Amino acid sequence: MTSIAAFILGALISLPALAFRLDPMVAELAPSGNGSSKVFRVENNGQERIAVQLKVTTREIDAKGAETRRDSKDFSIFPEQLSLGPNDTRNVRVTYNGTKDVASEVSYRLIATQLPVDFKAEKKQAQLNFLFQYVASLYVTPPQALAKLEVRKIEAAGPKKLIITIANIGTGHRLMKDVKLKLVTEAGETIHLQESSYKSWPGENLLAGAVRDFELETTENLPAKSKIKADLLIETQP
Repeated sequence: MTSIAAFILGALISLPALAFRLDPMVAELAPSGNGSSKVFRVENNGQERIAVQLKVTTREIDAKGAETRRDSKDFSIFPEQLSLGPNDTRNVRVTYNGTKDVASEVSYRLIATQLPVDFKAEKKQAQLNFLFQYVASLYVTPPQALAKLEVRKIEAAGPKKLIITIANIGTGHRLMKDVKLKLVTEAGETIHLQESSYKSWPGENLLAGAVRDFELETTENLPAKSKIKADLLIETQP
């Protein structure tokens, strides 16, 4: 869902530099032991005092790529709310307190939101508050977790369009940036894809146990009623 950015909430007008930063944006925690805790850094790189609140949510992605989040009680955060002066930096410790019996990686979101607190109460005129929000990826990962992708289904959805269903039957997440497809008809003819078919893949993330549908564009019309074989070509991630 990768691939991963800071979301700016507020009026769609020219904005100043981001009021704060969260680091890191991706973290893996162990289900137990020393690795079950992680320190994040919140930095106010602006010139005014700000307030920031942090929380953890669950993370689920459906076949179309839509993400669902629900508040989670599997973590403790200290502190959950903080006030930072100009150019101030604070450490926040996030600790996993959920079940220790984790057979497959569980995905979460760590969300840091700037609160609309006006520290200049003496200013009575109306002010426009810009809220900034970072959405980081947080994983509780058991030892030797490993992704395993397989093609579940592939079918024609138009003269030059395919829908392919890919499942991650492994125990860890997998970014799609290094994944390609080899498509061949029953007659042995190679099906070539438009480069645009892979345009969104670098930012796609197949979570453990997830099933995703991807729409692909071919360079030529597909043979009528042909059966298509799809092989995944996956480069090894470091």
